[in-house]
Amino acid sequence: MIKSKEDLRRYINLDRIAYEKPDEYKGFRAKLSNYVFKDRFFEYMKVLRKLEYYTNLQKRNPLQQFMFYYYGHKLGKYKAITGIDLDANVAGPGLRISHGKCVVSVDARLGSGCKILSDVTIGKLGPYNKDGAPRIGNNVYIGTGARIIGDIEIADDVVIGANAVVTKSITEKGITVAGIPAKKISDTDSWWYIHRVPREES
Repeated sequence: MIKSKEDLRRYINLDRIAYEKPDEYKGFRAKLSNYVFKDRFFEYMKVLRKLEYYTNLQKRNPLQQFMFYYYGHKLGKYKAITGIDLDANVAGPGLRISHGKCVVSVDARLGSGCKILSDVTIGKLGPYNKDGAPRIGNNVYIGTGARIIGDIEIADDVVIGANAVVTKSITEKGITVAGIPAKKISDTDSWWYIHRVPREES
């Protein structure tokens, strides 16, 4: 959770790394590239993180209250542009959502370093407050069209295949699940899917 400006910078930096973007604060070329070739999905994440910062302030002065409403309004515009519906204080740092059209319940929780592709739903079984939402671990890769529904937990380093429907907890770390309903299909973890580089041998 973002509680300070240091937290804000750390979250945005980890999101930037996840999106493979240059450091926008270093060098004229990087600044120009970020300005001309804006990635609307990464811009969404930056606005979301800033809204989280102002949301979590215990007390807001008039300027901070204005910024809270400003970033809330701006996030609403980016939701319409990207098709992403993700609210403040739901996802850990280093999140990458590719291609948009992703709906995440406000009661769900995502760990750090996750990657989500398009047309994904992460939500409750029903519309009531008593219905629990998914709690997803760190470094989880969620393929296109996946549905993760209900009061369940997903372990760290799990790969959820395209169009999988997950309605039961996945407690084993570092595996791949797929199908309807989702079942384990291999011991492959999420490293390659998230980092896109070979794992360094220790």
